[in-house]
Amino acid sequence: MVNLVRFALIGCFVLVGACNRSQDSGGEALLAPGPGERAEERPSEPPAVPKPRVALVMKTRANPFFVAMESGARRAEAEHGVELVVRTHGDETAVQEQIAIVEKLIDEDIDAIVLVPGNSSELVPVVKRAQDAGVVIVNIDNRLDPDAAAAWKLAPIPFVGVDNTRGAKAVAEHLVSQLKRPAKVAIISGDPAAYSSLERERGAREVFASHDDIELVAHEAGNWNIKLAHEVAGRFIAQHPDLAGIFCANDVMALGAVRQLEERGRGDILVAGYDNLDSARDAIKRGAMLATVDQNAGEQGYLGVTYAARILADESVPPETMVDVVVVTAASLEHDAQRSR
Repeated sequence: MVNLVRFALIGCFVLVGACNRSQDSGGEALLAPGPGERAEERPSEPPAVPKPRVALVMKTRANPFFVAMESGARRAEAEHGVELVVRTHGDETAVQEQIAIVEKLIDEDIDAIVLVPGNSSELVPVVKRAQDAGVVIVNIDNRLDPDAAAAWKLAPIPFVGVDNTRGAKAVAEHLVSQLKRPAKVAIISGDPAAYSSLERERGAREVFASHDDIELVAHEAGNWNIKLAHEVAGRFIAQHPDLAGIFCANDVMALGAVRQLEERGRGDILVAGYDNLDSARDAIKRGAMLATVDQNAGEQGYLGVTYAARILADESVPPETMVDVVVVTAASLEHDAQRSR
């Protein structure tokens, strides 16, 4: 009888221990596959597809024009599902720094580069290297030099920009229309090696030459720089005290000229710029500057990144896209303000 009781107790202990082990393992022991059975396989998550990497290479962020351009590019980034990498350097004319930026992007296996060349011809060799490495190139704002591109045998590159000659003509015509005739005028151009500067200078020259009572008496490069343009305007006034108007190839230089005129109390000299910066519009509103040109920097940045994304998706894009230009004056700004009220 004692042996029977002892055997029963041992059996209970064994059963309780087995139950505890099943509970401690979360029931896994009871669910384990038996002989000849396969454990159920859970489907694994597919690996994430990396976004195409598109670099926007601009001249600088110091100029608000390029800040607006980046804003448009960011809009395209969100719309087309790419990863936008923005690279700039401190000075608009620091060409070697921009070349180094492009070279580094090539080494980083970037998929596409949307390029605003600091120099229309000197950037061509590194662009050729990028193309040879399989990088998609889209050229915006300042056109790569066609002769240099042909010499280096570049593959066709889509261009997004404006007709700079047309824009310069339009604002120069407005400047002439506001002058008392006869009148002496001057030009402050940008970087002599930039295609956009050459086009704008050409447009202004053609307008001035078309009027017999307008005399172009001075021209000097301001290299897109406000301080240099301030100095250039000072030399113009010293050499030609009866100067009546100044055409500047961008608003930054126009604002430098305006500052010089304000310091000398020469509000009689009219200044026209190019780019439609906020600070230029403010100067126009207070009568310190006559006019500027809106070339829609944001749209250029948006289209540049959009075209890069489309090419990477094996879609076709136009070889050339021209964004509209509009002359901005005190009257047009007032009109816009009334419409928004």
